[in-house]
Amino acid sequence: MLWGAETILYRVADAVFRPSEFVRAKAAIYSTSRWSTAQYTTQLSVVWVLNVVLYALPLTVTGVGFTSQRSAPAVFVEYTTPLFQSPDSIWQFIFAFGRNSVFFTVASVIILTSFHMAVLITKESRGLMQSFHTVVYTTSAYLAGIFGLLMYLSTTDGLVQTREIVLRLQANAFQAVLDIIGLGIIGIEFSLPASAGPGPIVFQDLSAMGTVLFAMLCLLMIYFLYSVYLGARLNHRMDRVSSVIVVAGILVSPIIYIAGSAAVTIFINTYAGQVI
Repeated sequence: MLWGAETILYRVADAVFRPSEFVRAKAAIYSTSRWSTAQYTTQLSVVWVLNVVLYALPLTVTGVGFTSQRSAPAVFVEYTTPLFQSPDSIWQFIFAFGRNSVFFTVASVIILTSFHMAVLITKESRGLMQSFHTVVYTTSAYLAGIFGLLMYLSTTDGLVQTREIVLRLQANAFQAVLDIIGLGIIGIEFSLPASAGPGPIVFQDLSAMGTVLFAMLCLLMIYFLYSVYLGARLNHRMDRVSSVIVVAGILVSPIIYIAGSAAVTIFINTYAGQVI
């Protein structure tokens, strides 16, 4: 794996114009020796860490995630006072950076787990490294872009209508899964709170900037799902049907996780008191 401006430009071009080359794993490396596998695992881990930094650092620099009331611990102040004039500011920056990194990190772990579990279910797995390679590159380009745009939507004035459309799409998807889990499996009706519940999606009066951002979100989502499909096809050498099953697992897994958590919470709040 080469590093440098030329290599980065090639990778960016591949991500846009040749996603199959972008996500393709170097299968020969995994079969030569344990040392080669360990070395490539380290390189992939470095790529993933850099992705997290490139995602979280701009958000932190622009002030996202800061909490003005948070003071630095006494130990941190003691060791950093000789180096910095304001240890509290440095601590707030570190805390905000960690906070901005958590969501992307958790999402990456969920996607890796879901992807490899789906591959294992199809009984066509060619190893965890193939899945790790796929997830590192799909999240580095496409998922990071999606999260960056969503963060921009949530922190920028004048994009209320676009933000409302995205939230409604999420709420409708979560409610659909709640209906499947509740009415279809458990036999109990679950509903999201009215303030965050599903509703009609209205595209009228959408600003030009809002339209562009929404189109970019849709395009990045298509790229992300297609790259997952290519990862299953090329890196695990799966057939088309099995690859589509893997994509479906990736698409549904976060919704099931969140909707399942919501279902448990609603169930406890609704029926726990009656049982007790």
